[in-house]
Amino acid sequence: ESRELSALRLFFERARVSDCNAFELSLVVSRGSKDAEDGSDIQDLEAVRTHLSAFSTNSSARQYVAYQTDIYWVHVPEGASGGELHLYSYKGGTPSGAMLEKPDATVAPETNTVAHVRGDAFQRIMAPRGAAARRGDATVAVVLDQYIVKEEILAKSPPFTLTSSRRRAVDEASEA
Repeated sequence: ESRELSALRLFFERARVSDCNAFELSLVVSRGSKDAEDGSDIQDLEAVRTHLSAFSTNSSARQYVAYQTDIYWVHVPEGASGGELHLYSYKGGTPSGAMLEKPDATVAPETNTVAHVRGDAFQRIMAPRGAAARRGDATVAVVLDQYIVKEEILAKSPPFTLTSSRRRAVDEASEA
């Protein structure tokens, strides 16, 4: 087993909530913006848009809100700024406009750290800023959304598959 896969397995084992039975694992690679016209940083650029983690099955119109979301910052470039995780309470509805300027909590990314977040919190990840973003250095995070889904619904869900959206885009372009 590779060192990277071992680290991912360890993250999953440590973060896993025993009652959860459905999972979504995502990779977030954010380079920020190095294209500000005057060389300044773009302050409000989102790497991941404001969202509520939710799972739905093909056999049910119901959506399940994540029980817990875990963010593992694999790499944050030295000297990077920005890239914060912004969290918003579910009670206020979908945050927008001025609400986005005042998150209920903010977590700064740091290499080899994990944030554990209530699944019903709205969240967004801001883009990196500063010299690291202008150099094009990437912040890399693994996001694990964990769900508790009724077994009869889960049994009707499609089996596990692994896809790459980049691969699909390349395949579609070559077919055209």
